[in-house]
Amino acid sequence: MRFINLLCFAVLVVSASASAQPDASLCASNERVVFSCSVTYKIASLCARLDEQKQVKALWYRFGSWGKKPELVFPTRGDDFRNQFTAVFGGGAKGSYSAISFHRGAHSYTLYSSHAAFETDERSNGAGIRIKKNGAEVEDLWCDDDRIFDEIQVNLYHLGLRKTSRDAL
Repeated sequence: MRFINLLCFAVLVVSASASAQPDASLCASNERVVFSCSVTYKIASLCARLDEQKQVKALWYRFGSWGKKPELVFPTRGDDFRNQFTAVFGGGAKGSYSAISFHRGAHSYTLYSSHAAFETDERSNGAGIRIKKNGAEVEDLWCDDDRIFDEIQVNLYHLGLRKTSRDAL
């Protein structure tokens, strides 16, 4: 019986540690996954390459199917990320919000994550990708709840990204 209890405990520990990493992302093996989520049958990932001091030196957004060439990669050169991305970080005792956005032609893309202590609507807790064209919302892709890996605020808060207001996104 004791063996079974130890075996169950080991399975729980392994399961808990495995859930701390995303199941699938479009990041390379030498990159840190900052954000990744499944959107229907696609994956959206924000990937960072670190330098020797563990500081972010490059950042990319990738969207597509796992195991295939991404449909969208932004920016082309990840080392110019400070001029390419805009960030929003906010929070308090009742919740938090973090987002990172970029423009590509007439389109803007915003990866966002929202956590509320007291749900106000069905999208108060979760993440997604909002796409706008010429300022008008085209699509708001909601991430599958059980497939979200979000460390946007943890990894990007001190990078010197241009800050904007939540309303500007």
